[in-house]
Amino acid sequence: MNEDLKKRIPTAILYVLAIAVCTLGGTLSSIFLIVSFWFLCQFEFVMHSKGKNWRHQVIPGIMSILFLVVVLTEMLNENWWPWIILAVLLFQLINLFHLLSRANSLLRKLPFLFSLTWYLVLPFLIVVQMLQADFQAQYMLLGLFVLIWLNDAGAYFAGKAFGKNKLLPEVSPSKTWEGFFGGGILTVLGAIALHFASGLYDLEVWLLLAVPVFLFSVVGDLTESAWKRNLGIKDTGTYLPGHGGFLDRLDSFIYTAPVLAMAVKILGS
Repeated sequence: MNEDLKKRIPTAILYVLAIAVCTLGGTLSSIFLIVSFWFLCQFEFVMHSKGKNWRHQVIPGIMSILFLVVVLTEMLNENWWPWIILAVLLFQLINLFHLLSRANSLLRKLPFLFSLTWYLVLPFLIVVQMLQADFQAQYMLLGLFVLIWLNDAGAYFAGKAFGKNKLLPEVSPSKTWEGFFGGGILTVLGAIALHFASGLYDLEVWLLLAVPVFLFSVVGDLTESAWKRNLGIKDTGTYLPGHGGFLDRLDSFIYTAPVLAMAVKILGS
């Protein structure tokens, strides 16, 4: 076993256990998990975007907390949330077109607080609201993490074994089309397995979730890769040995979370 895997495996086990314990522990522990991830990702995003000066950390933090309070007061009005989710998905779609046409990150082109809000704050808030509104959403949240992990694993091993055709070499030289489709196949198989293992939702629901994970996970990964390339950094942190920072681990989640929330909304309507 090489040194990289020796670092990655123990970290991955602890990371998976933490997510499983929190999501299966109930709504409050699931919300605690998501809010913790949100603050950790925001810290990394602000640190690399604005520097290590404490004022650059505190001011965006206060702005985000105030925004959180405002949005939480609107949670009583359920009609707001589908539109917020759609707005975030539109932002992500615009970023995708920018990424494909310019091979760099839209997050570096926009005003900082705008990027912070639409890229990080709203996706995590959407998941918090989803968990609060639907007591079974925690199980689908765990299912989303499982599908993302399977997609990553499928892409990694298929890319290693068969990868020849580069996906977007200007942004991420290691990603291939073979890895992309390998991740998709394993994600779909995982969705089928989750259906039979959980018994919570129809097979169509899990497959409906698997497709955006397959498509959006790689966009989230490429978005962060482009952002890091613009900044000239390899990892967003060193908190997860062998994996980098929390943004490195949650880039796919940030992009697929709004799709999950929309699925929960549709199921609950």
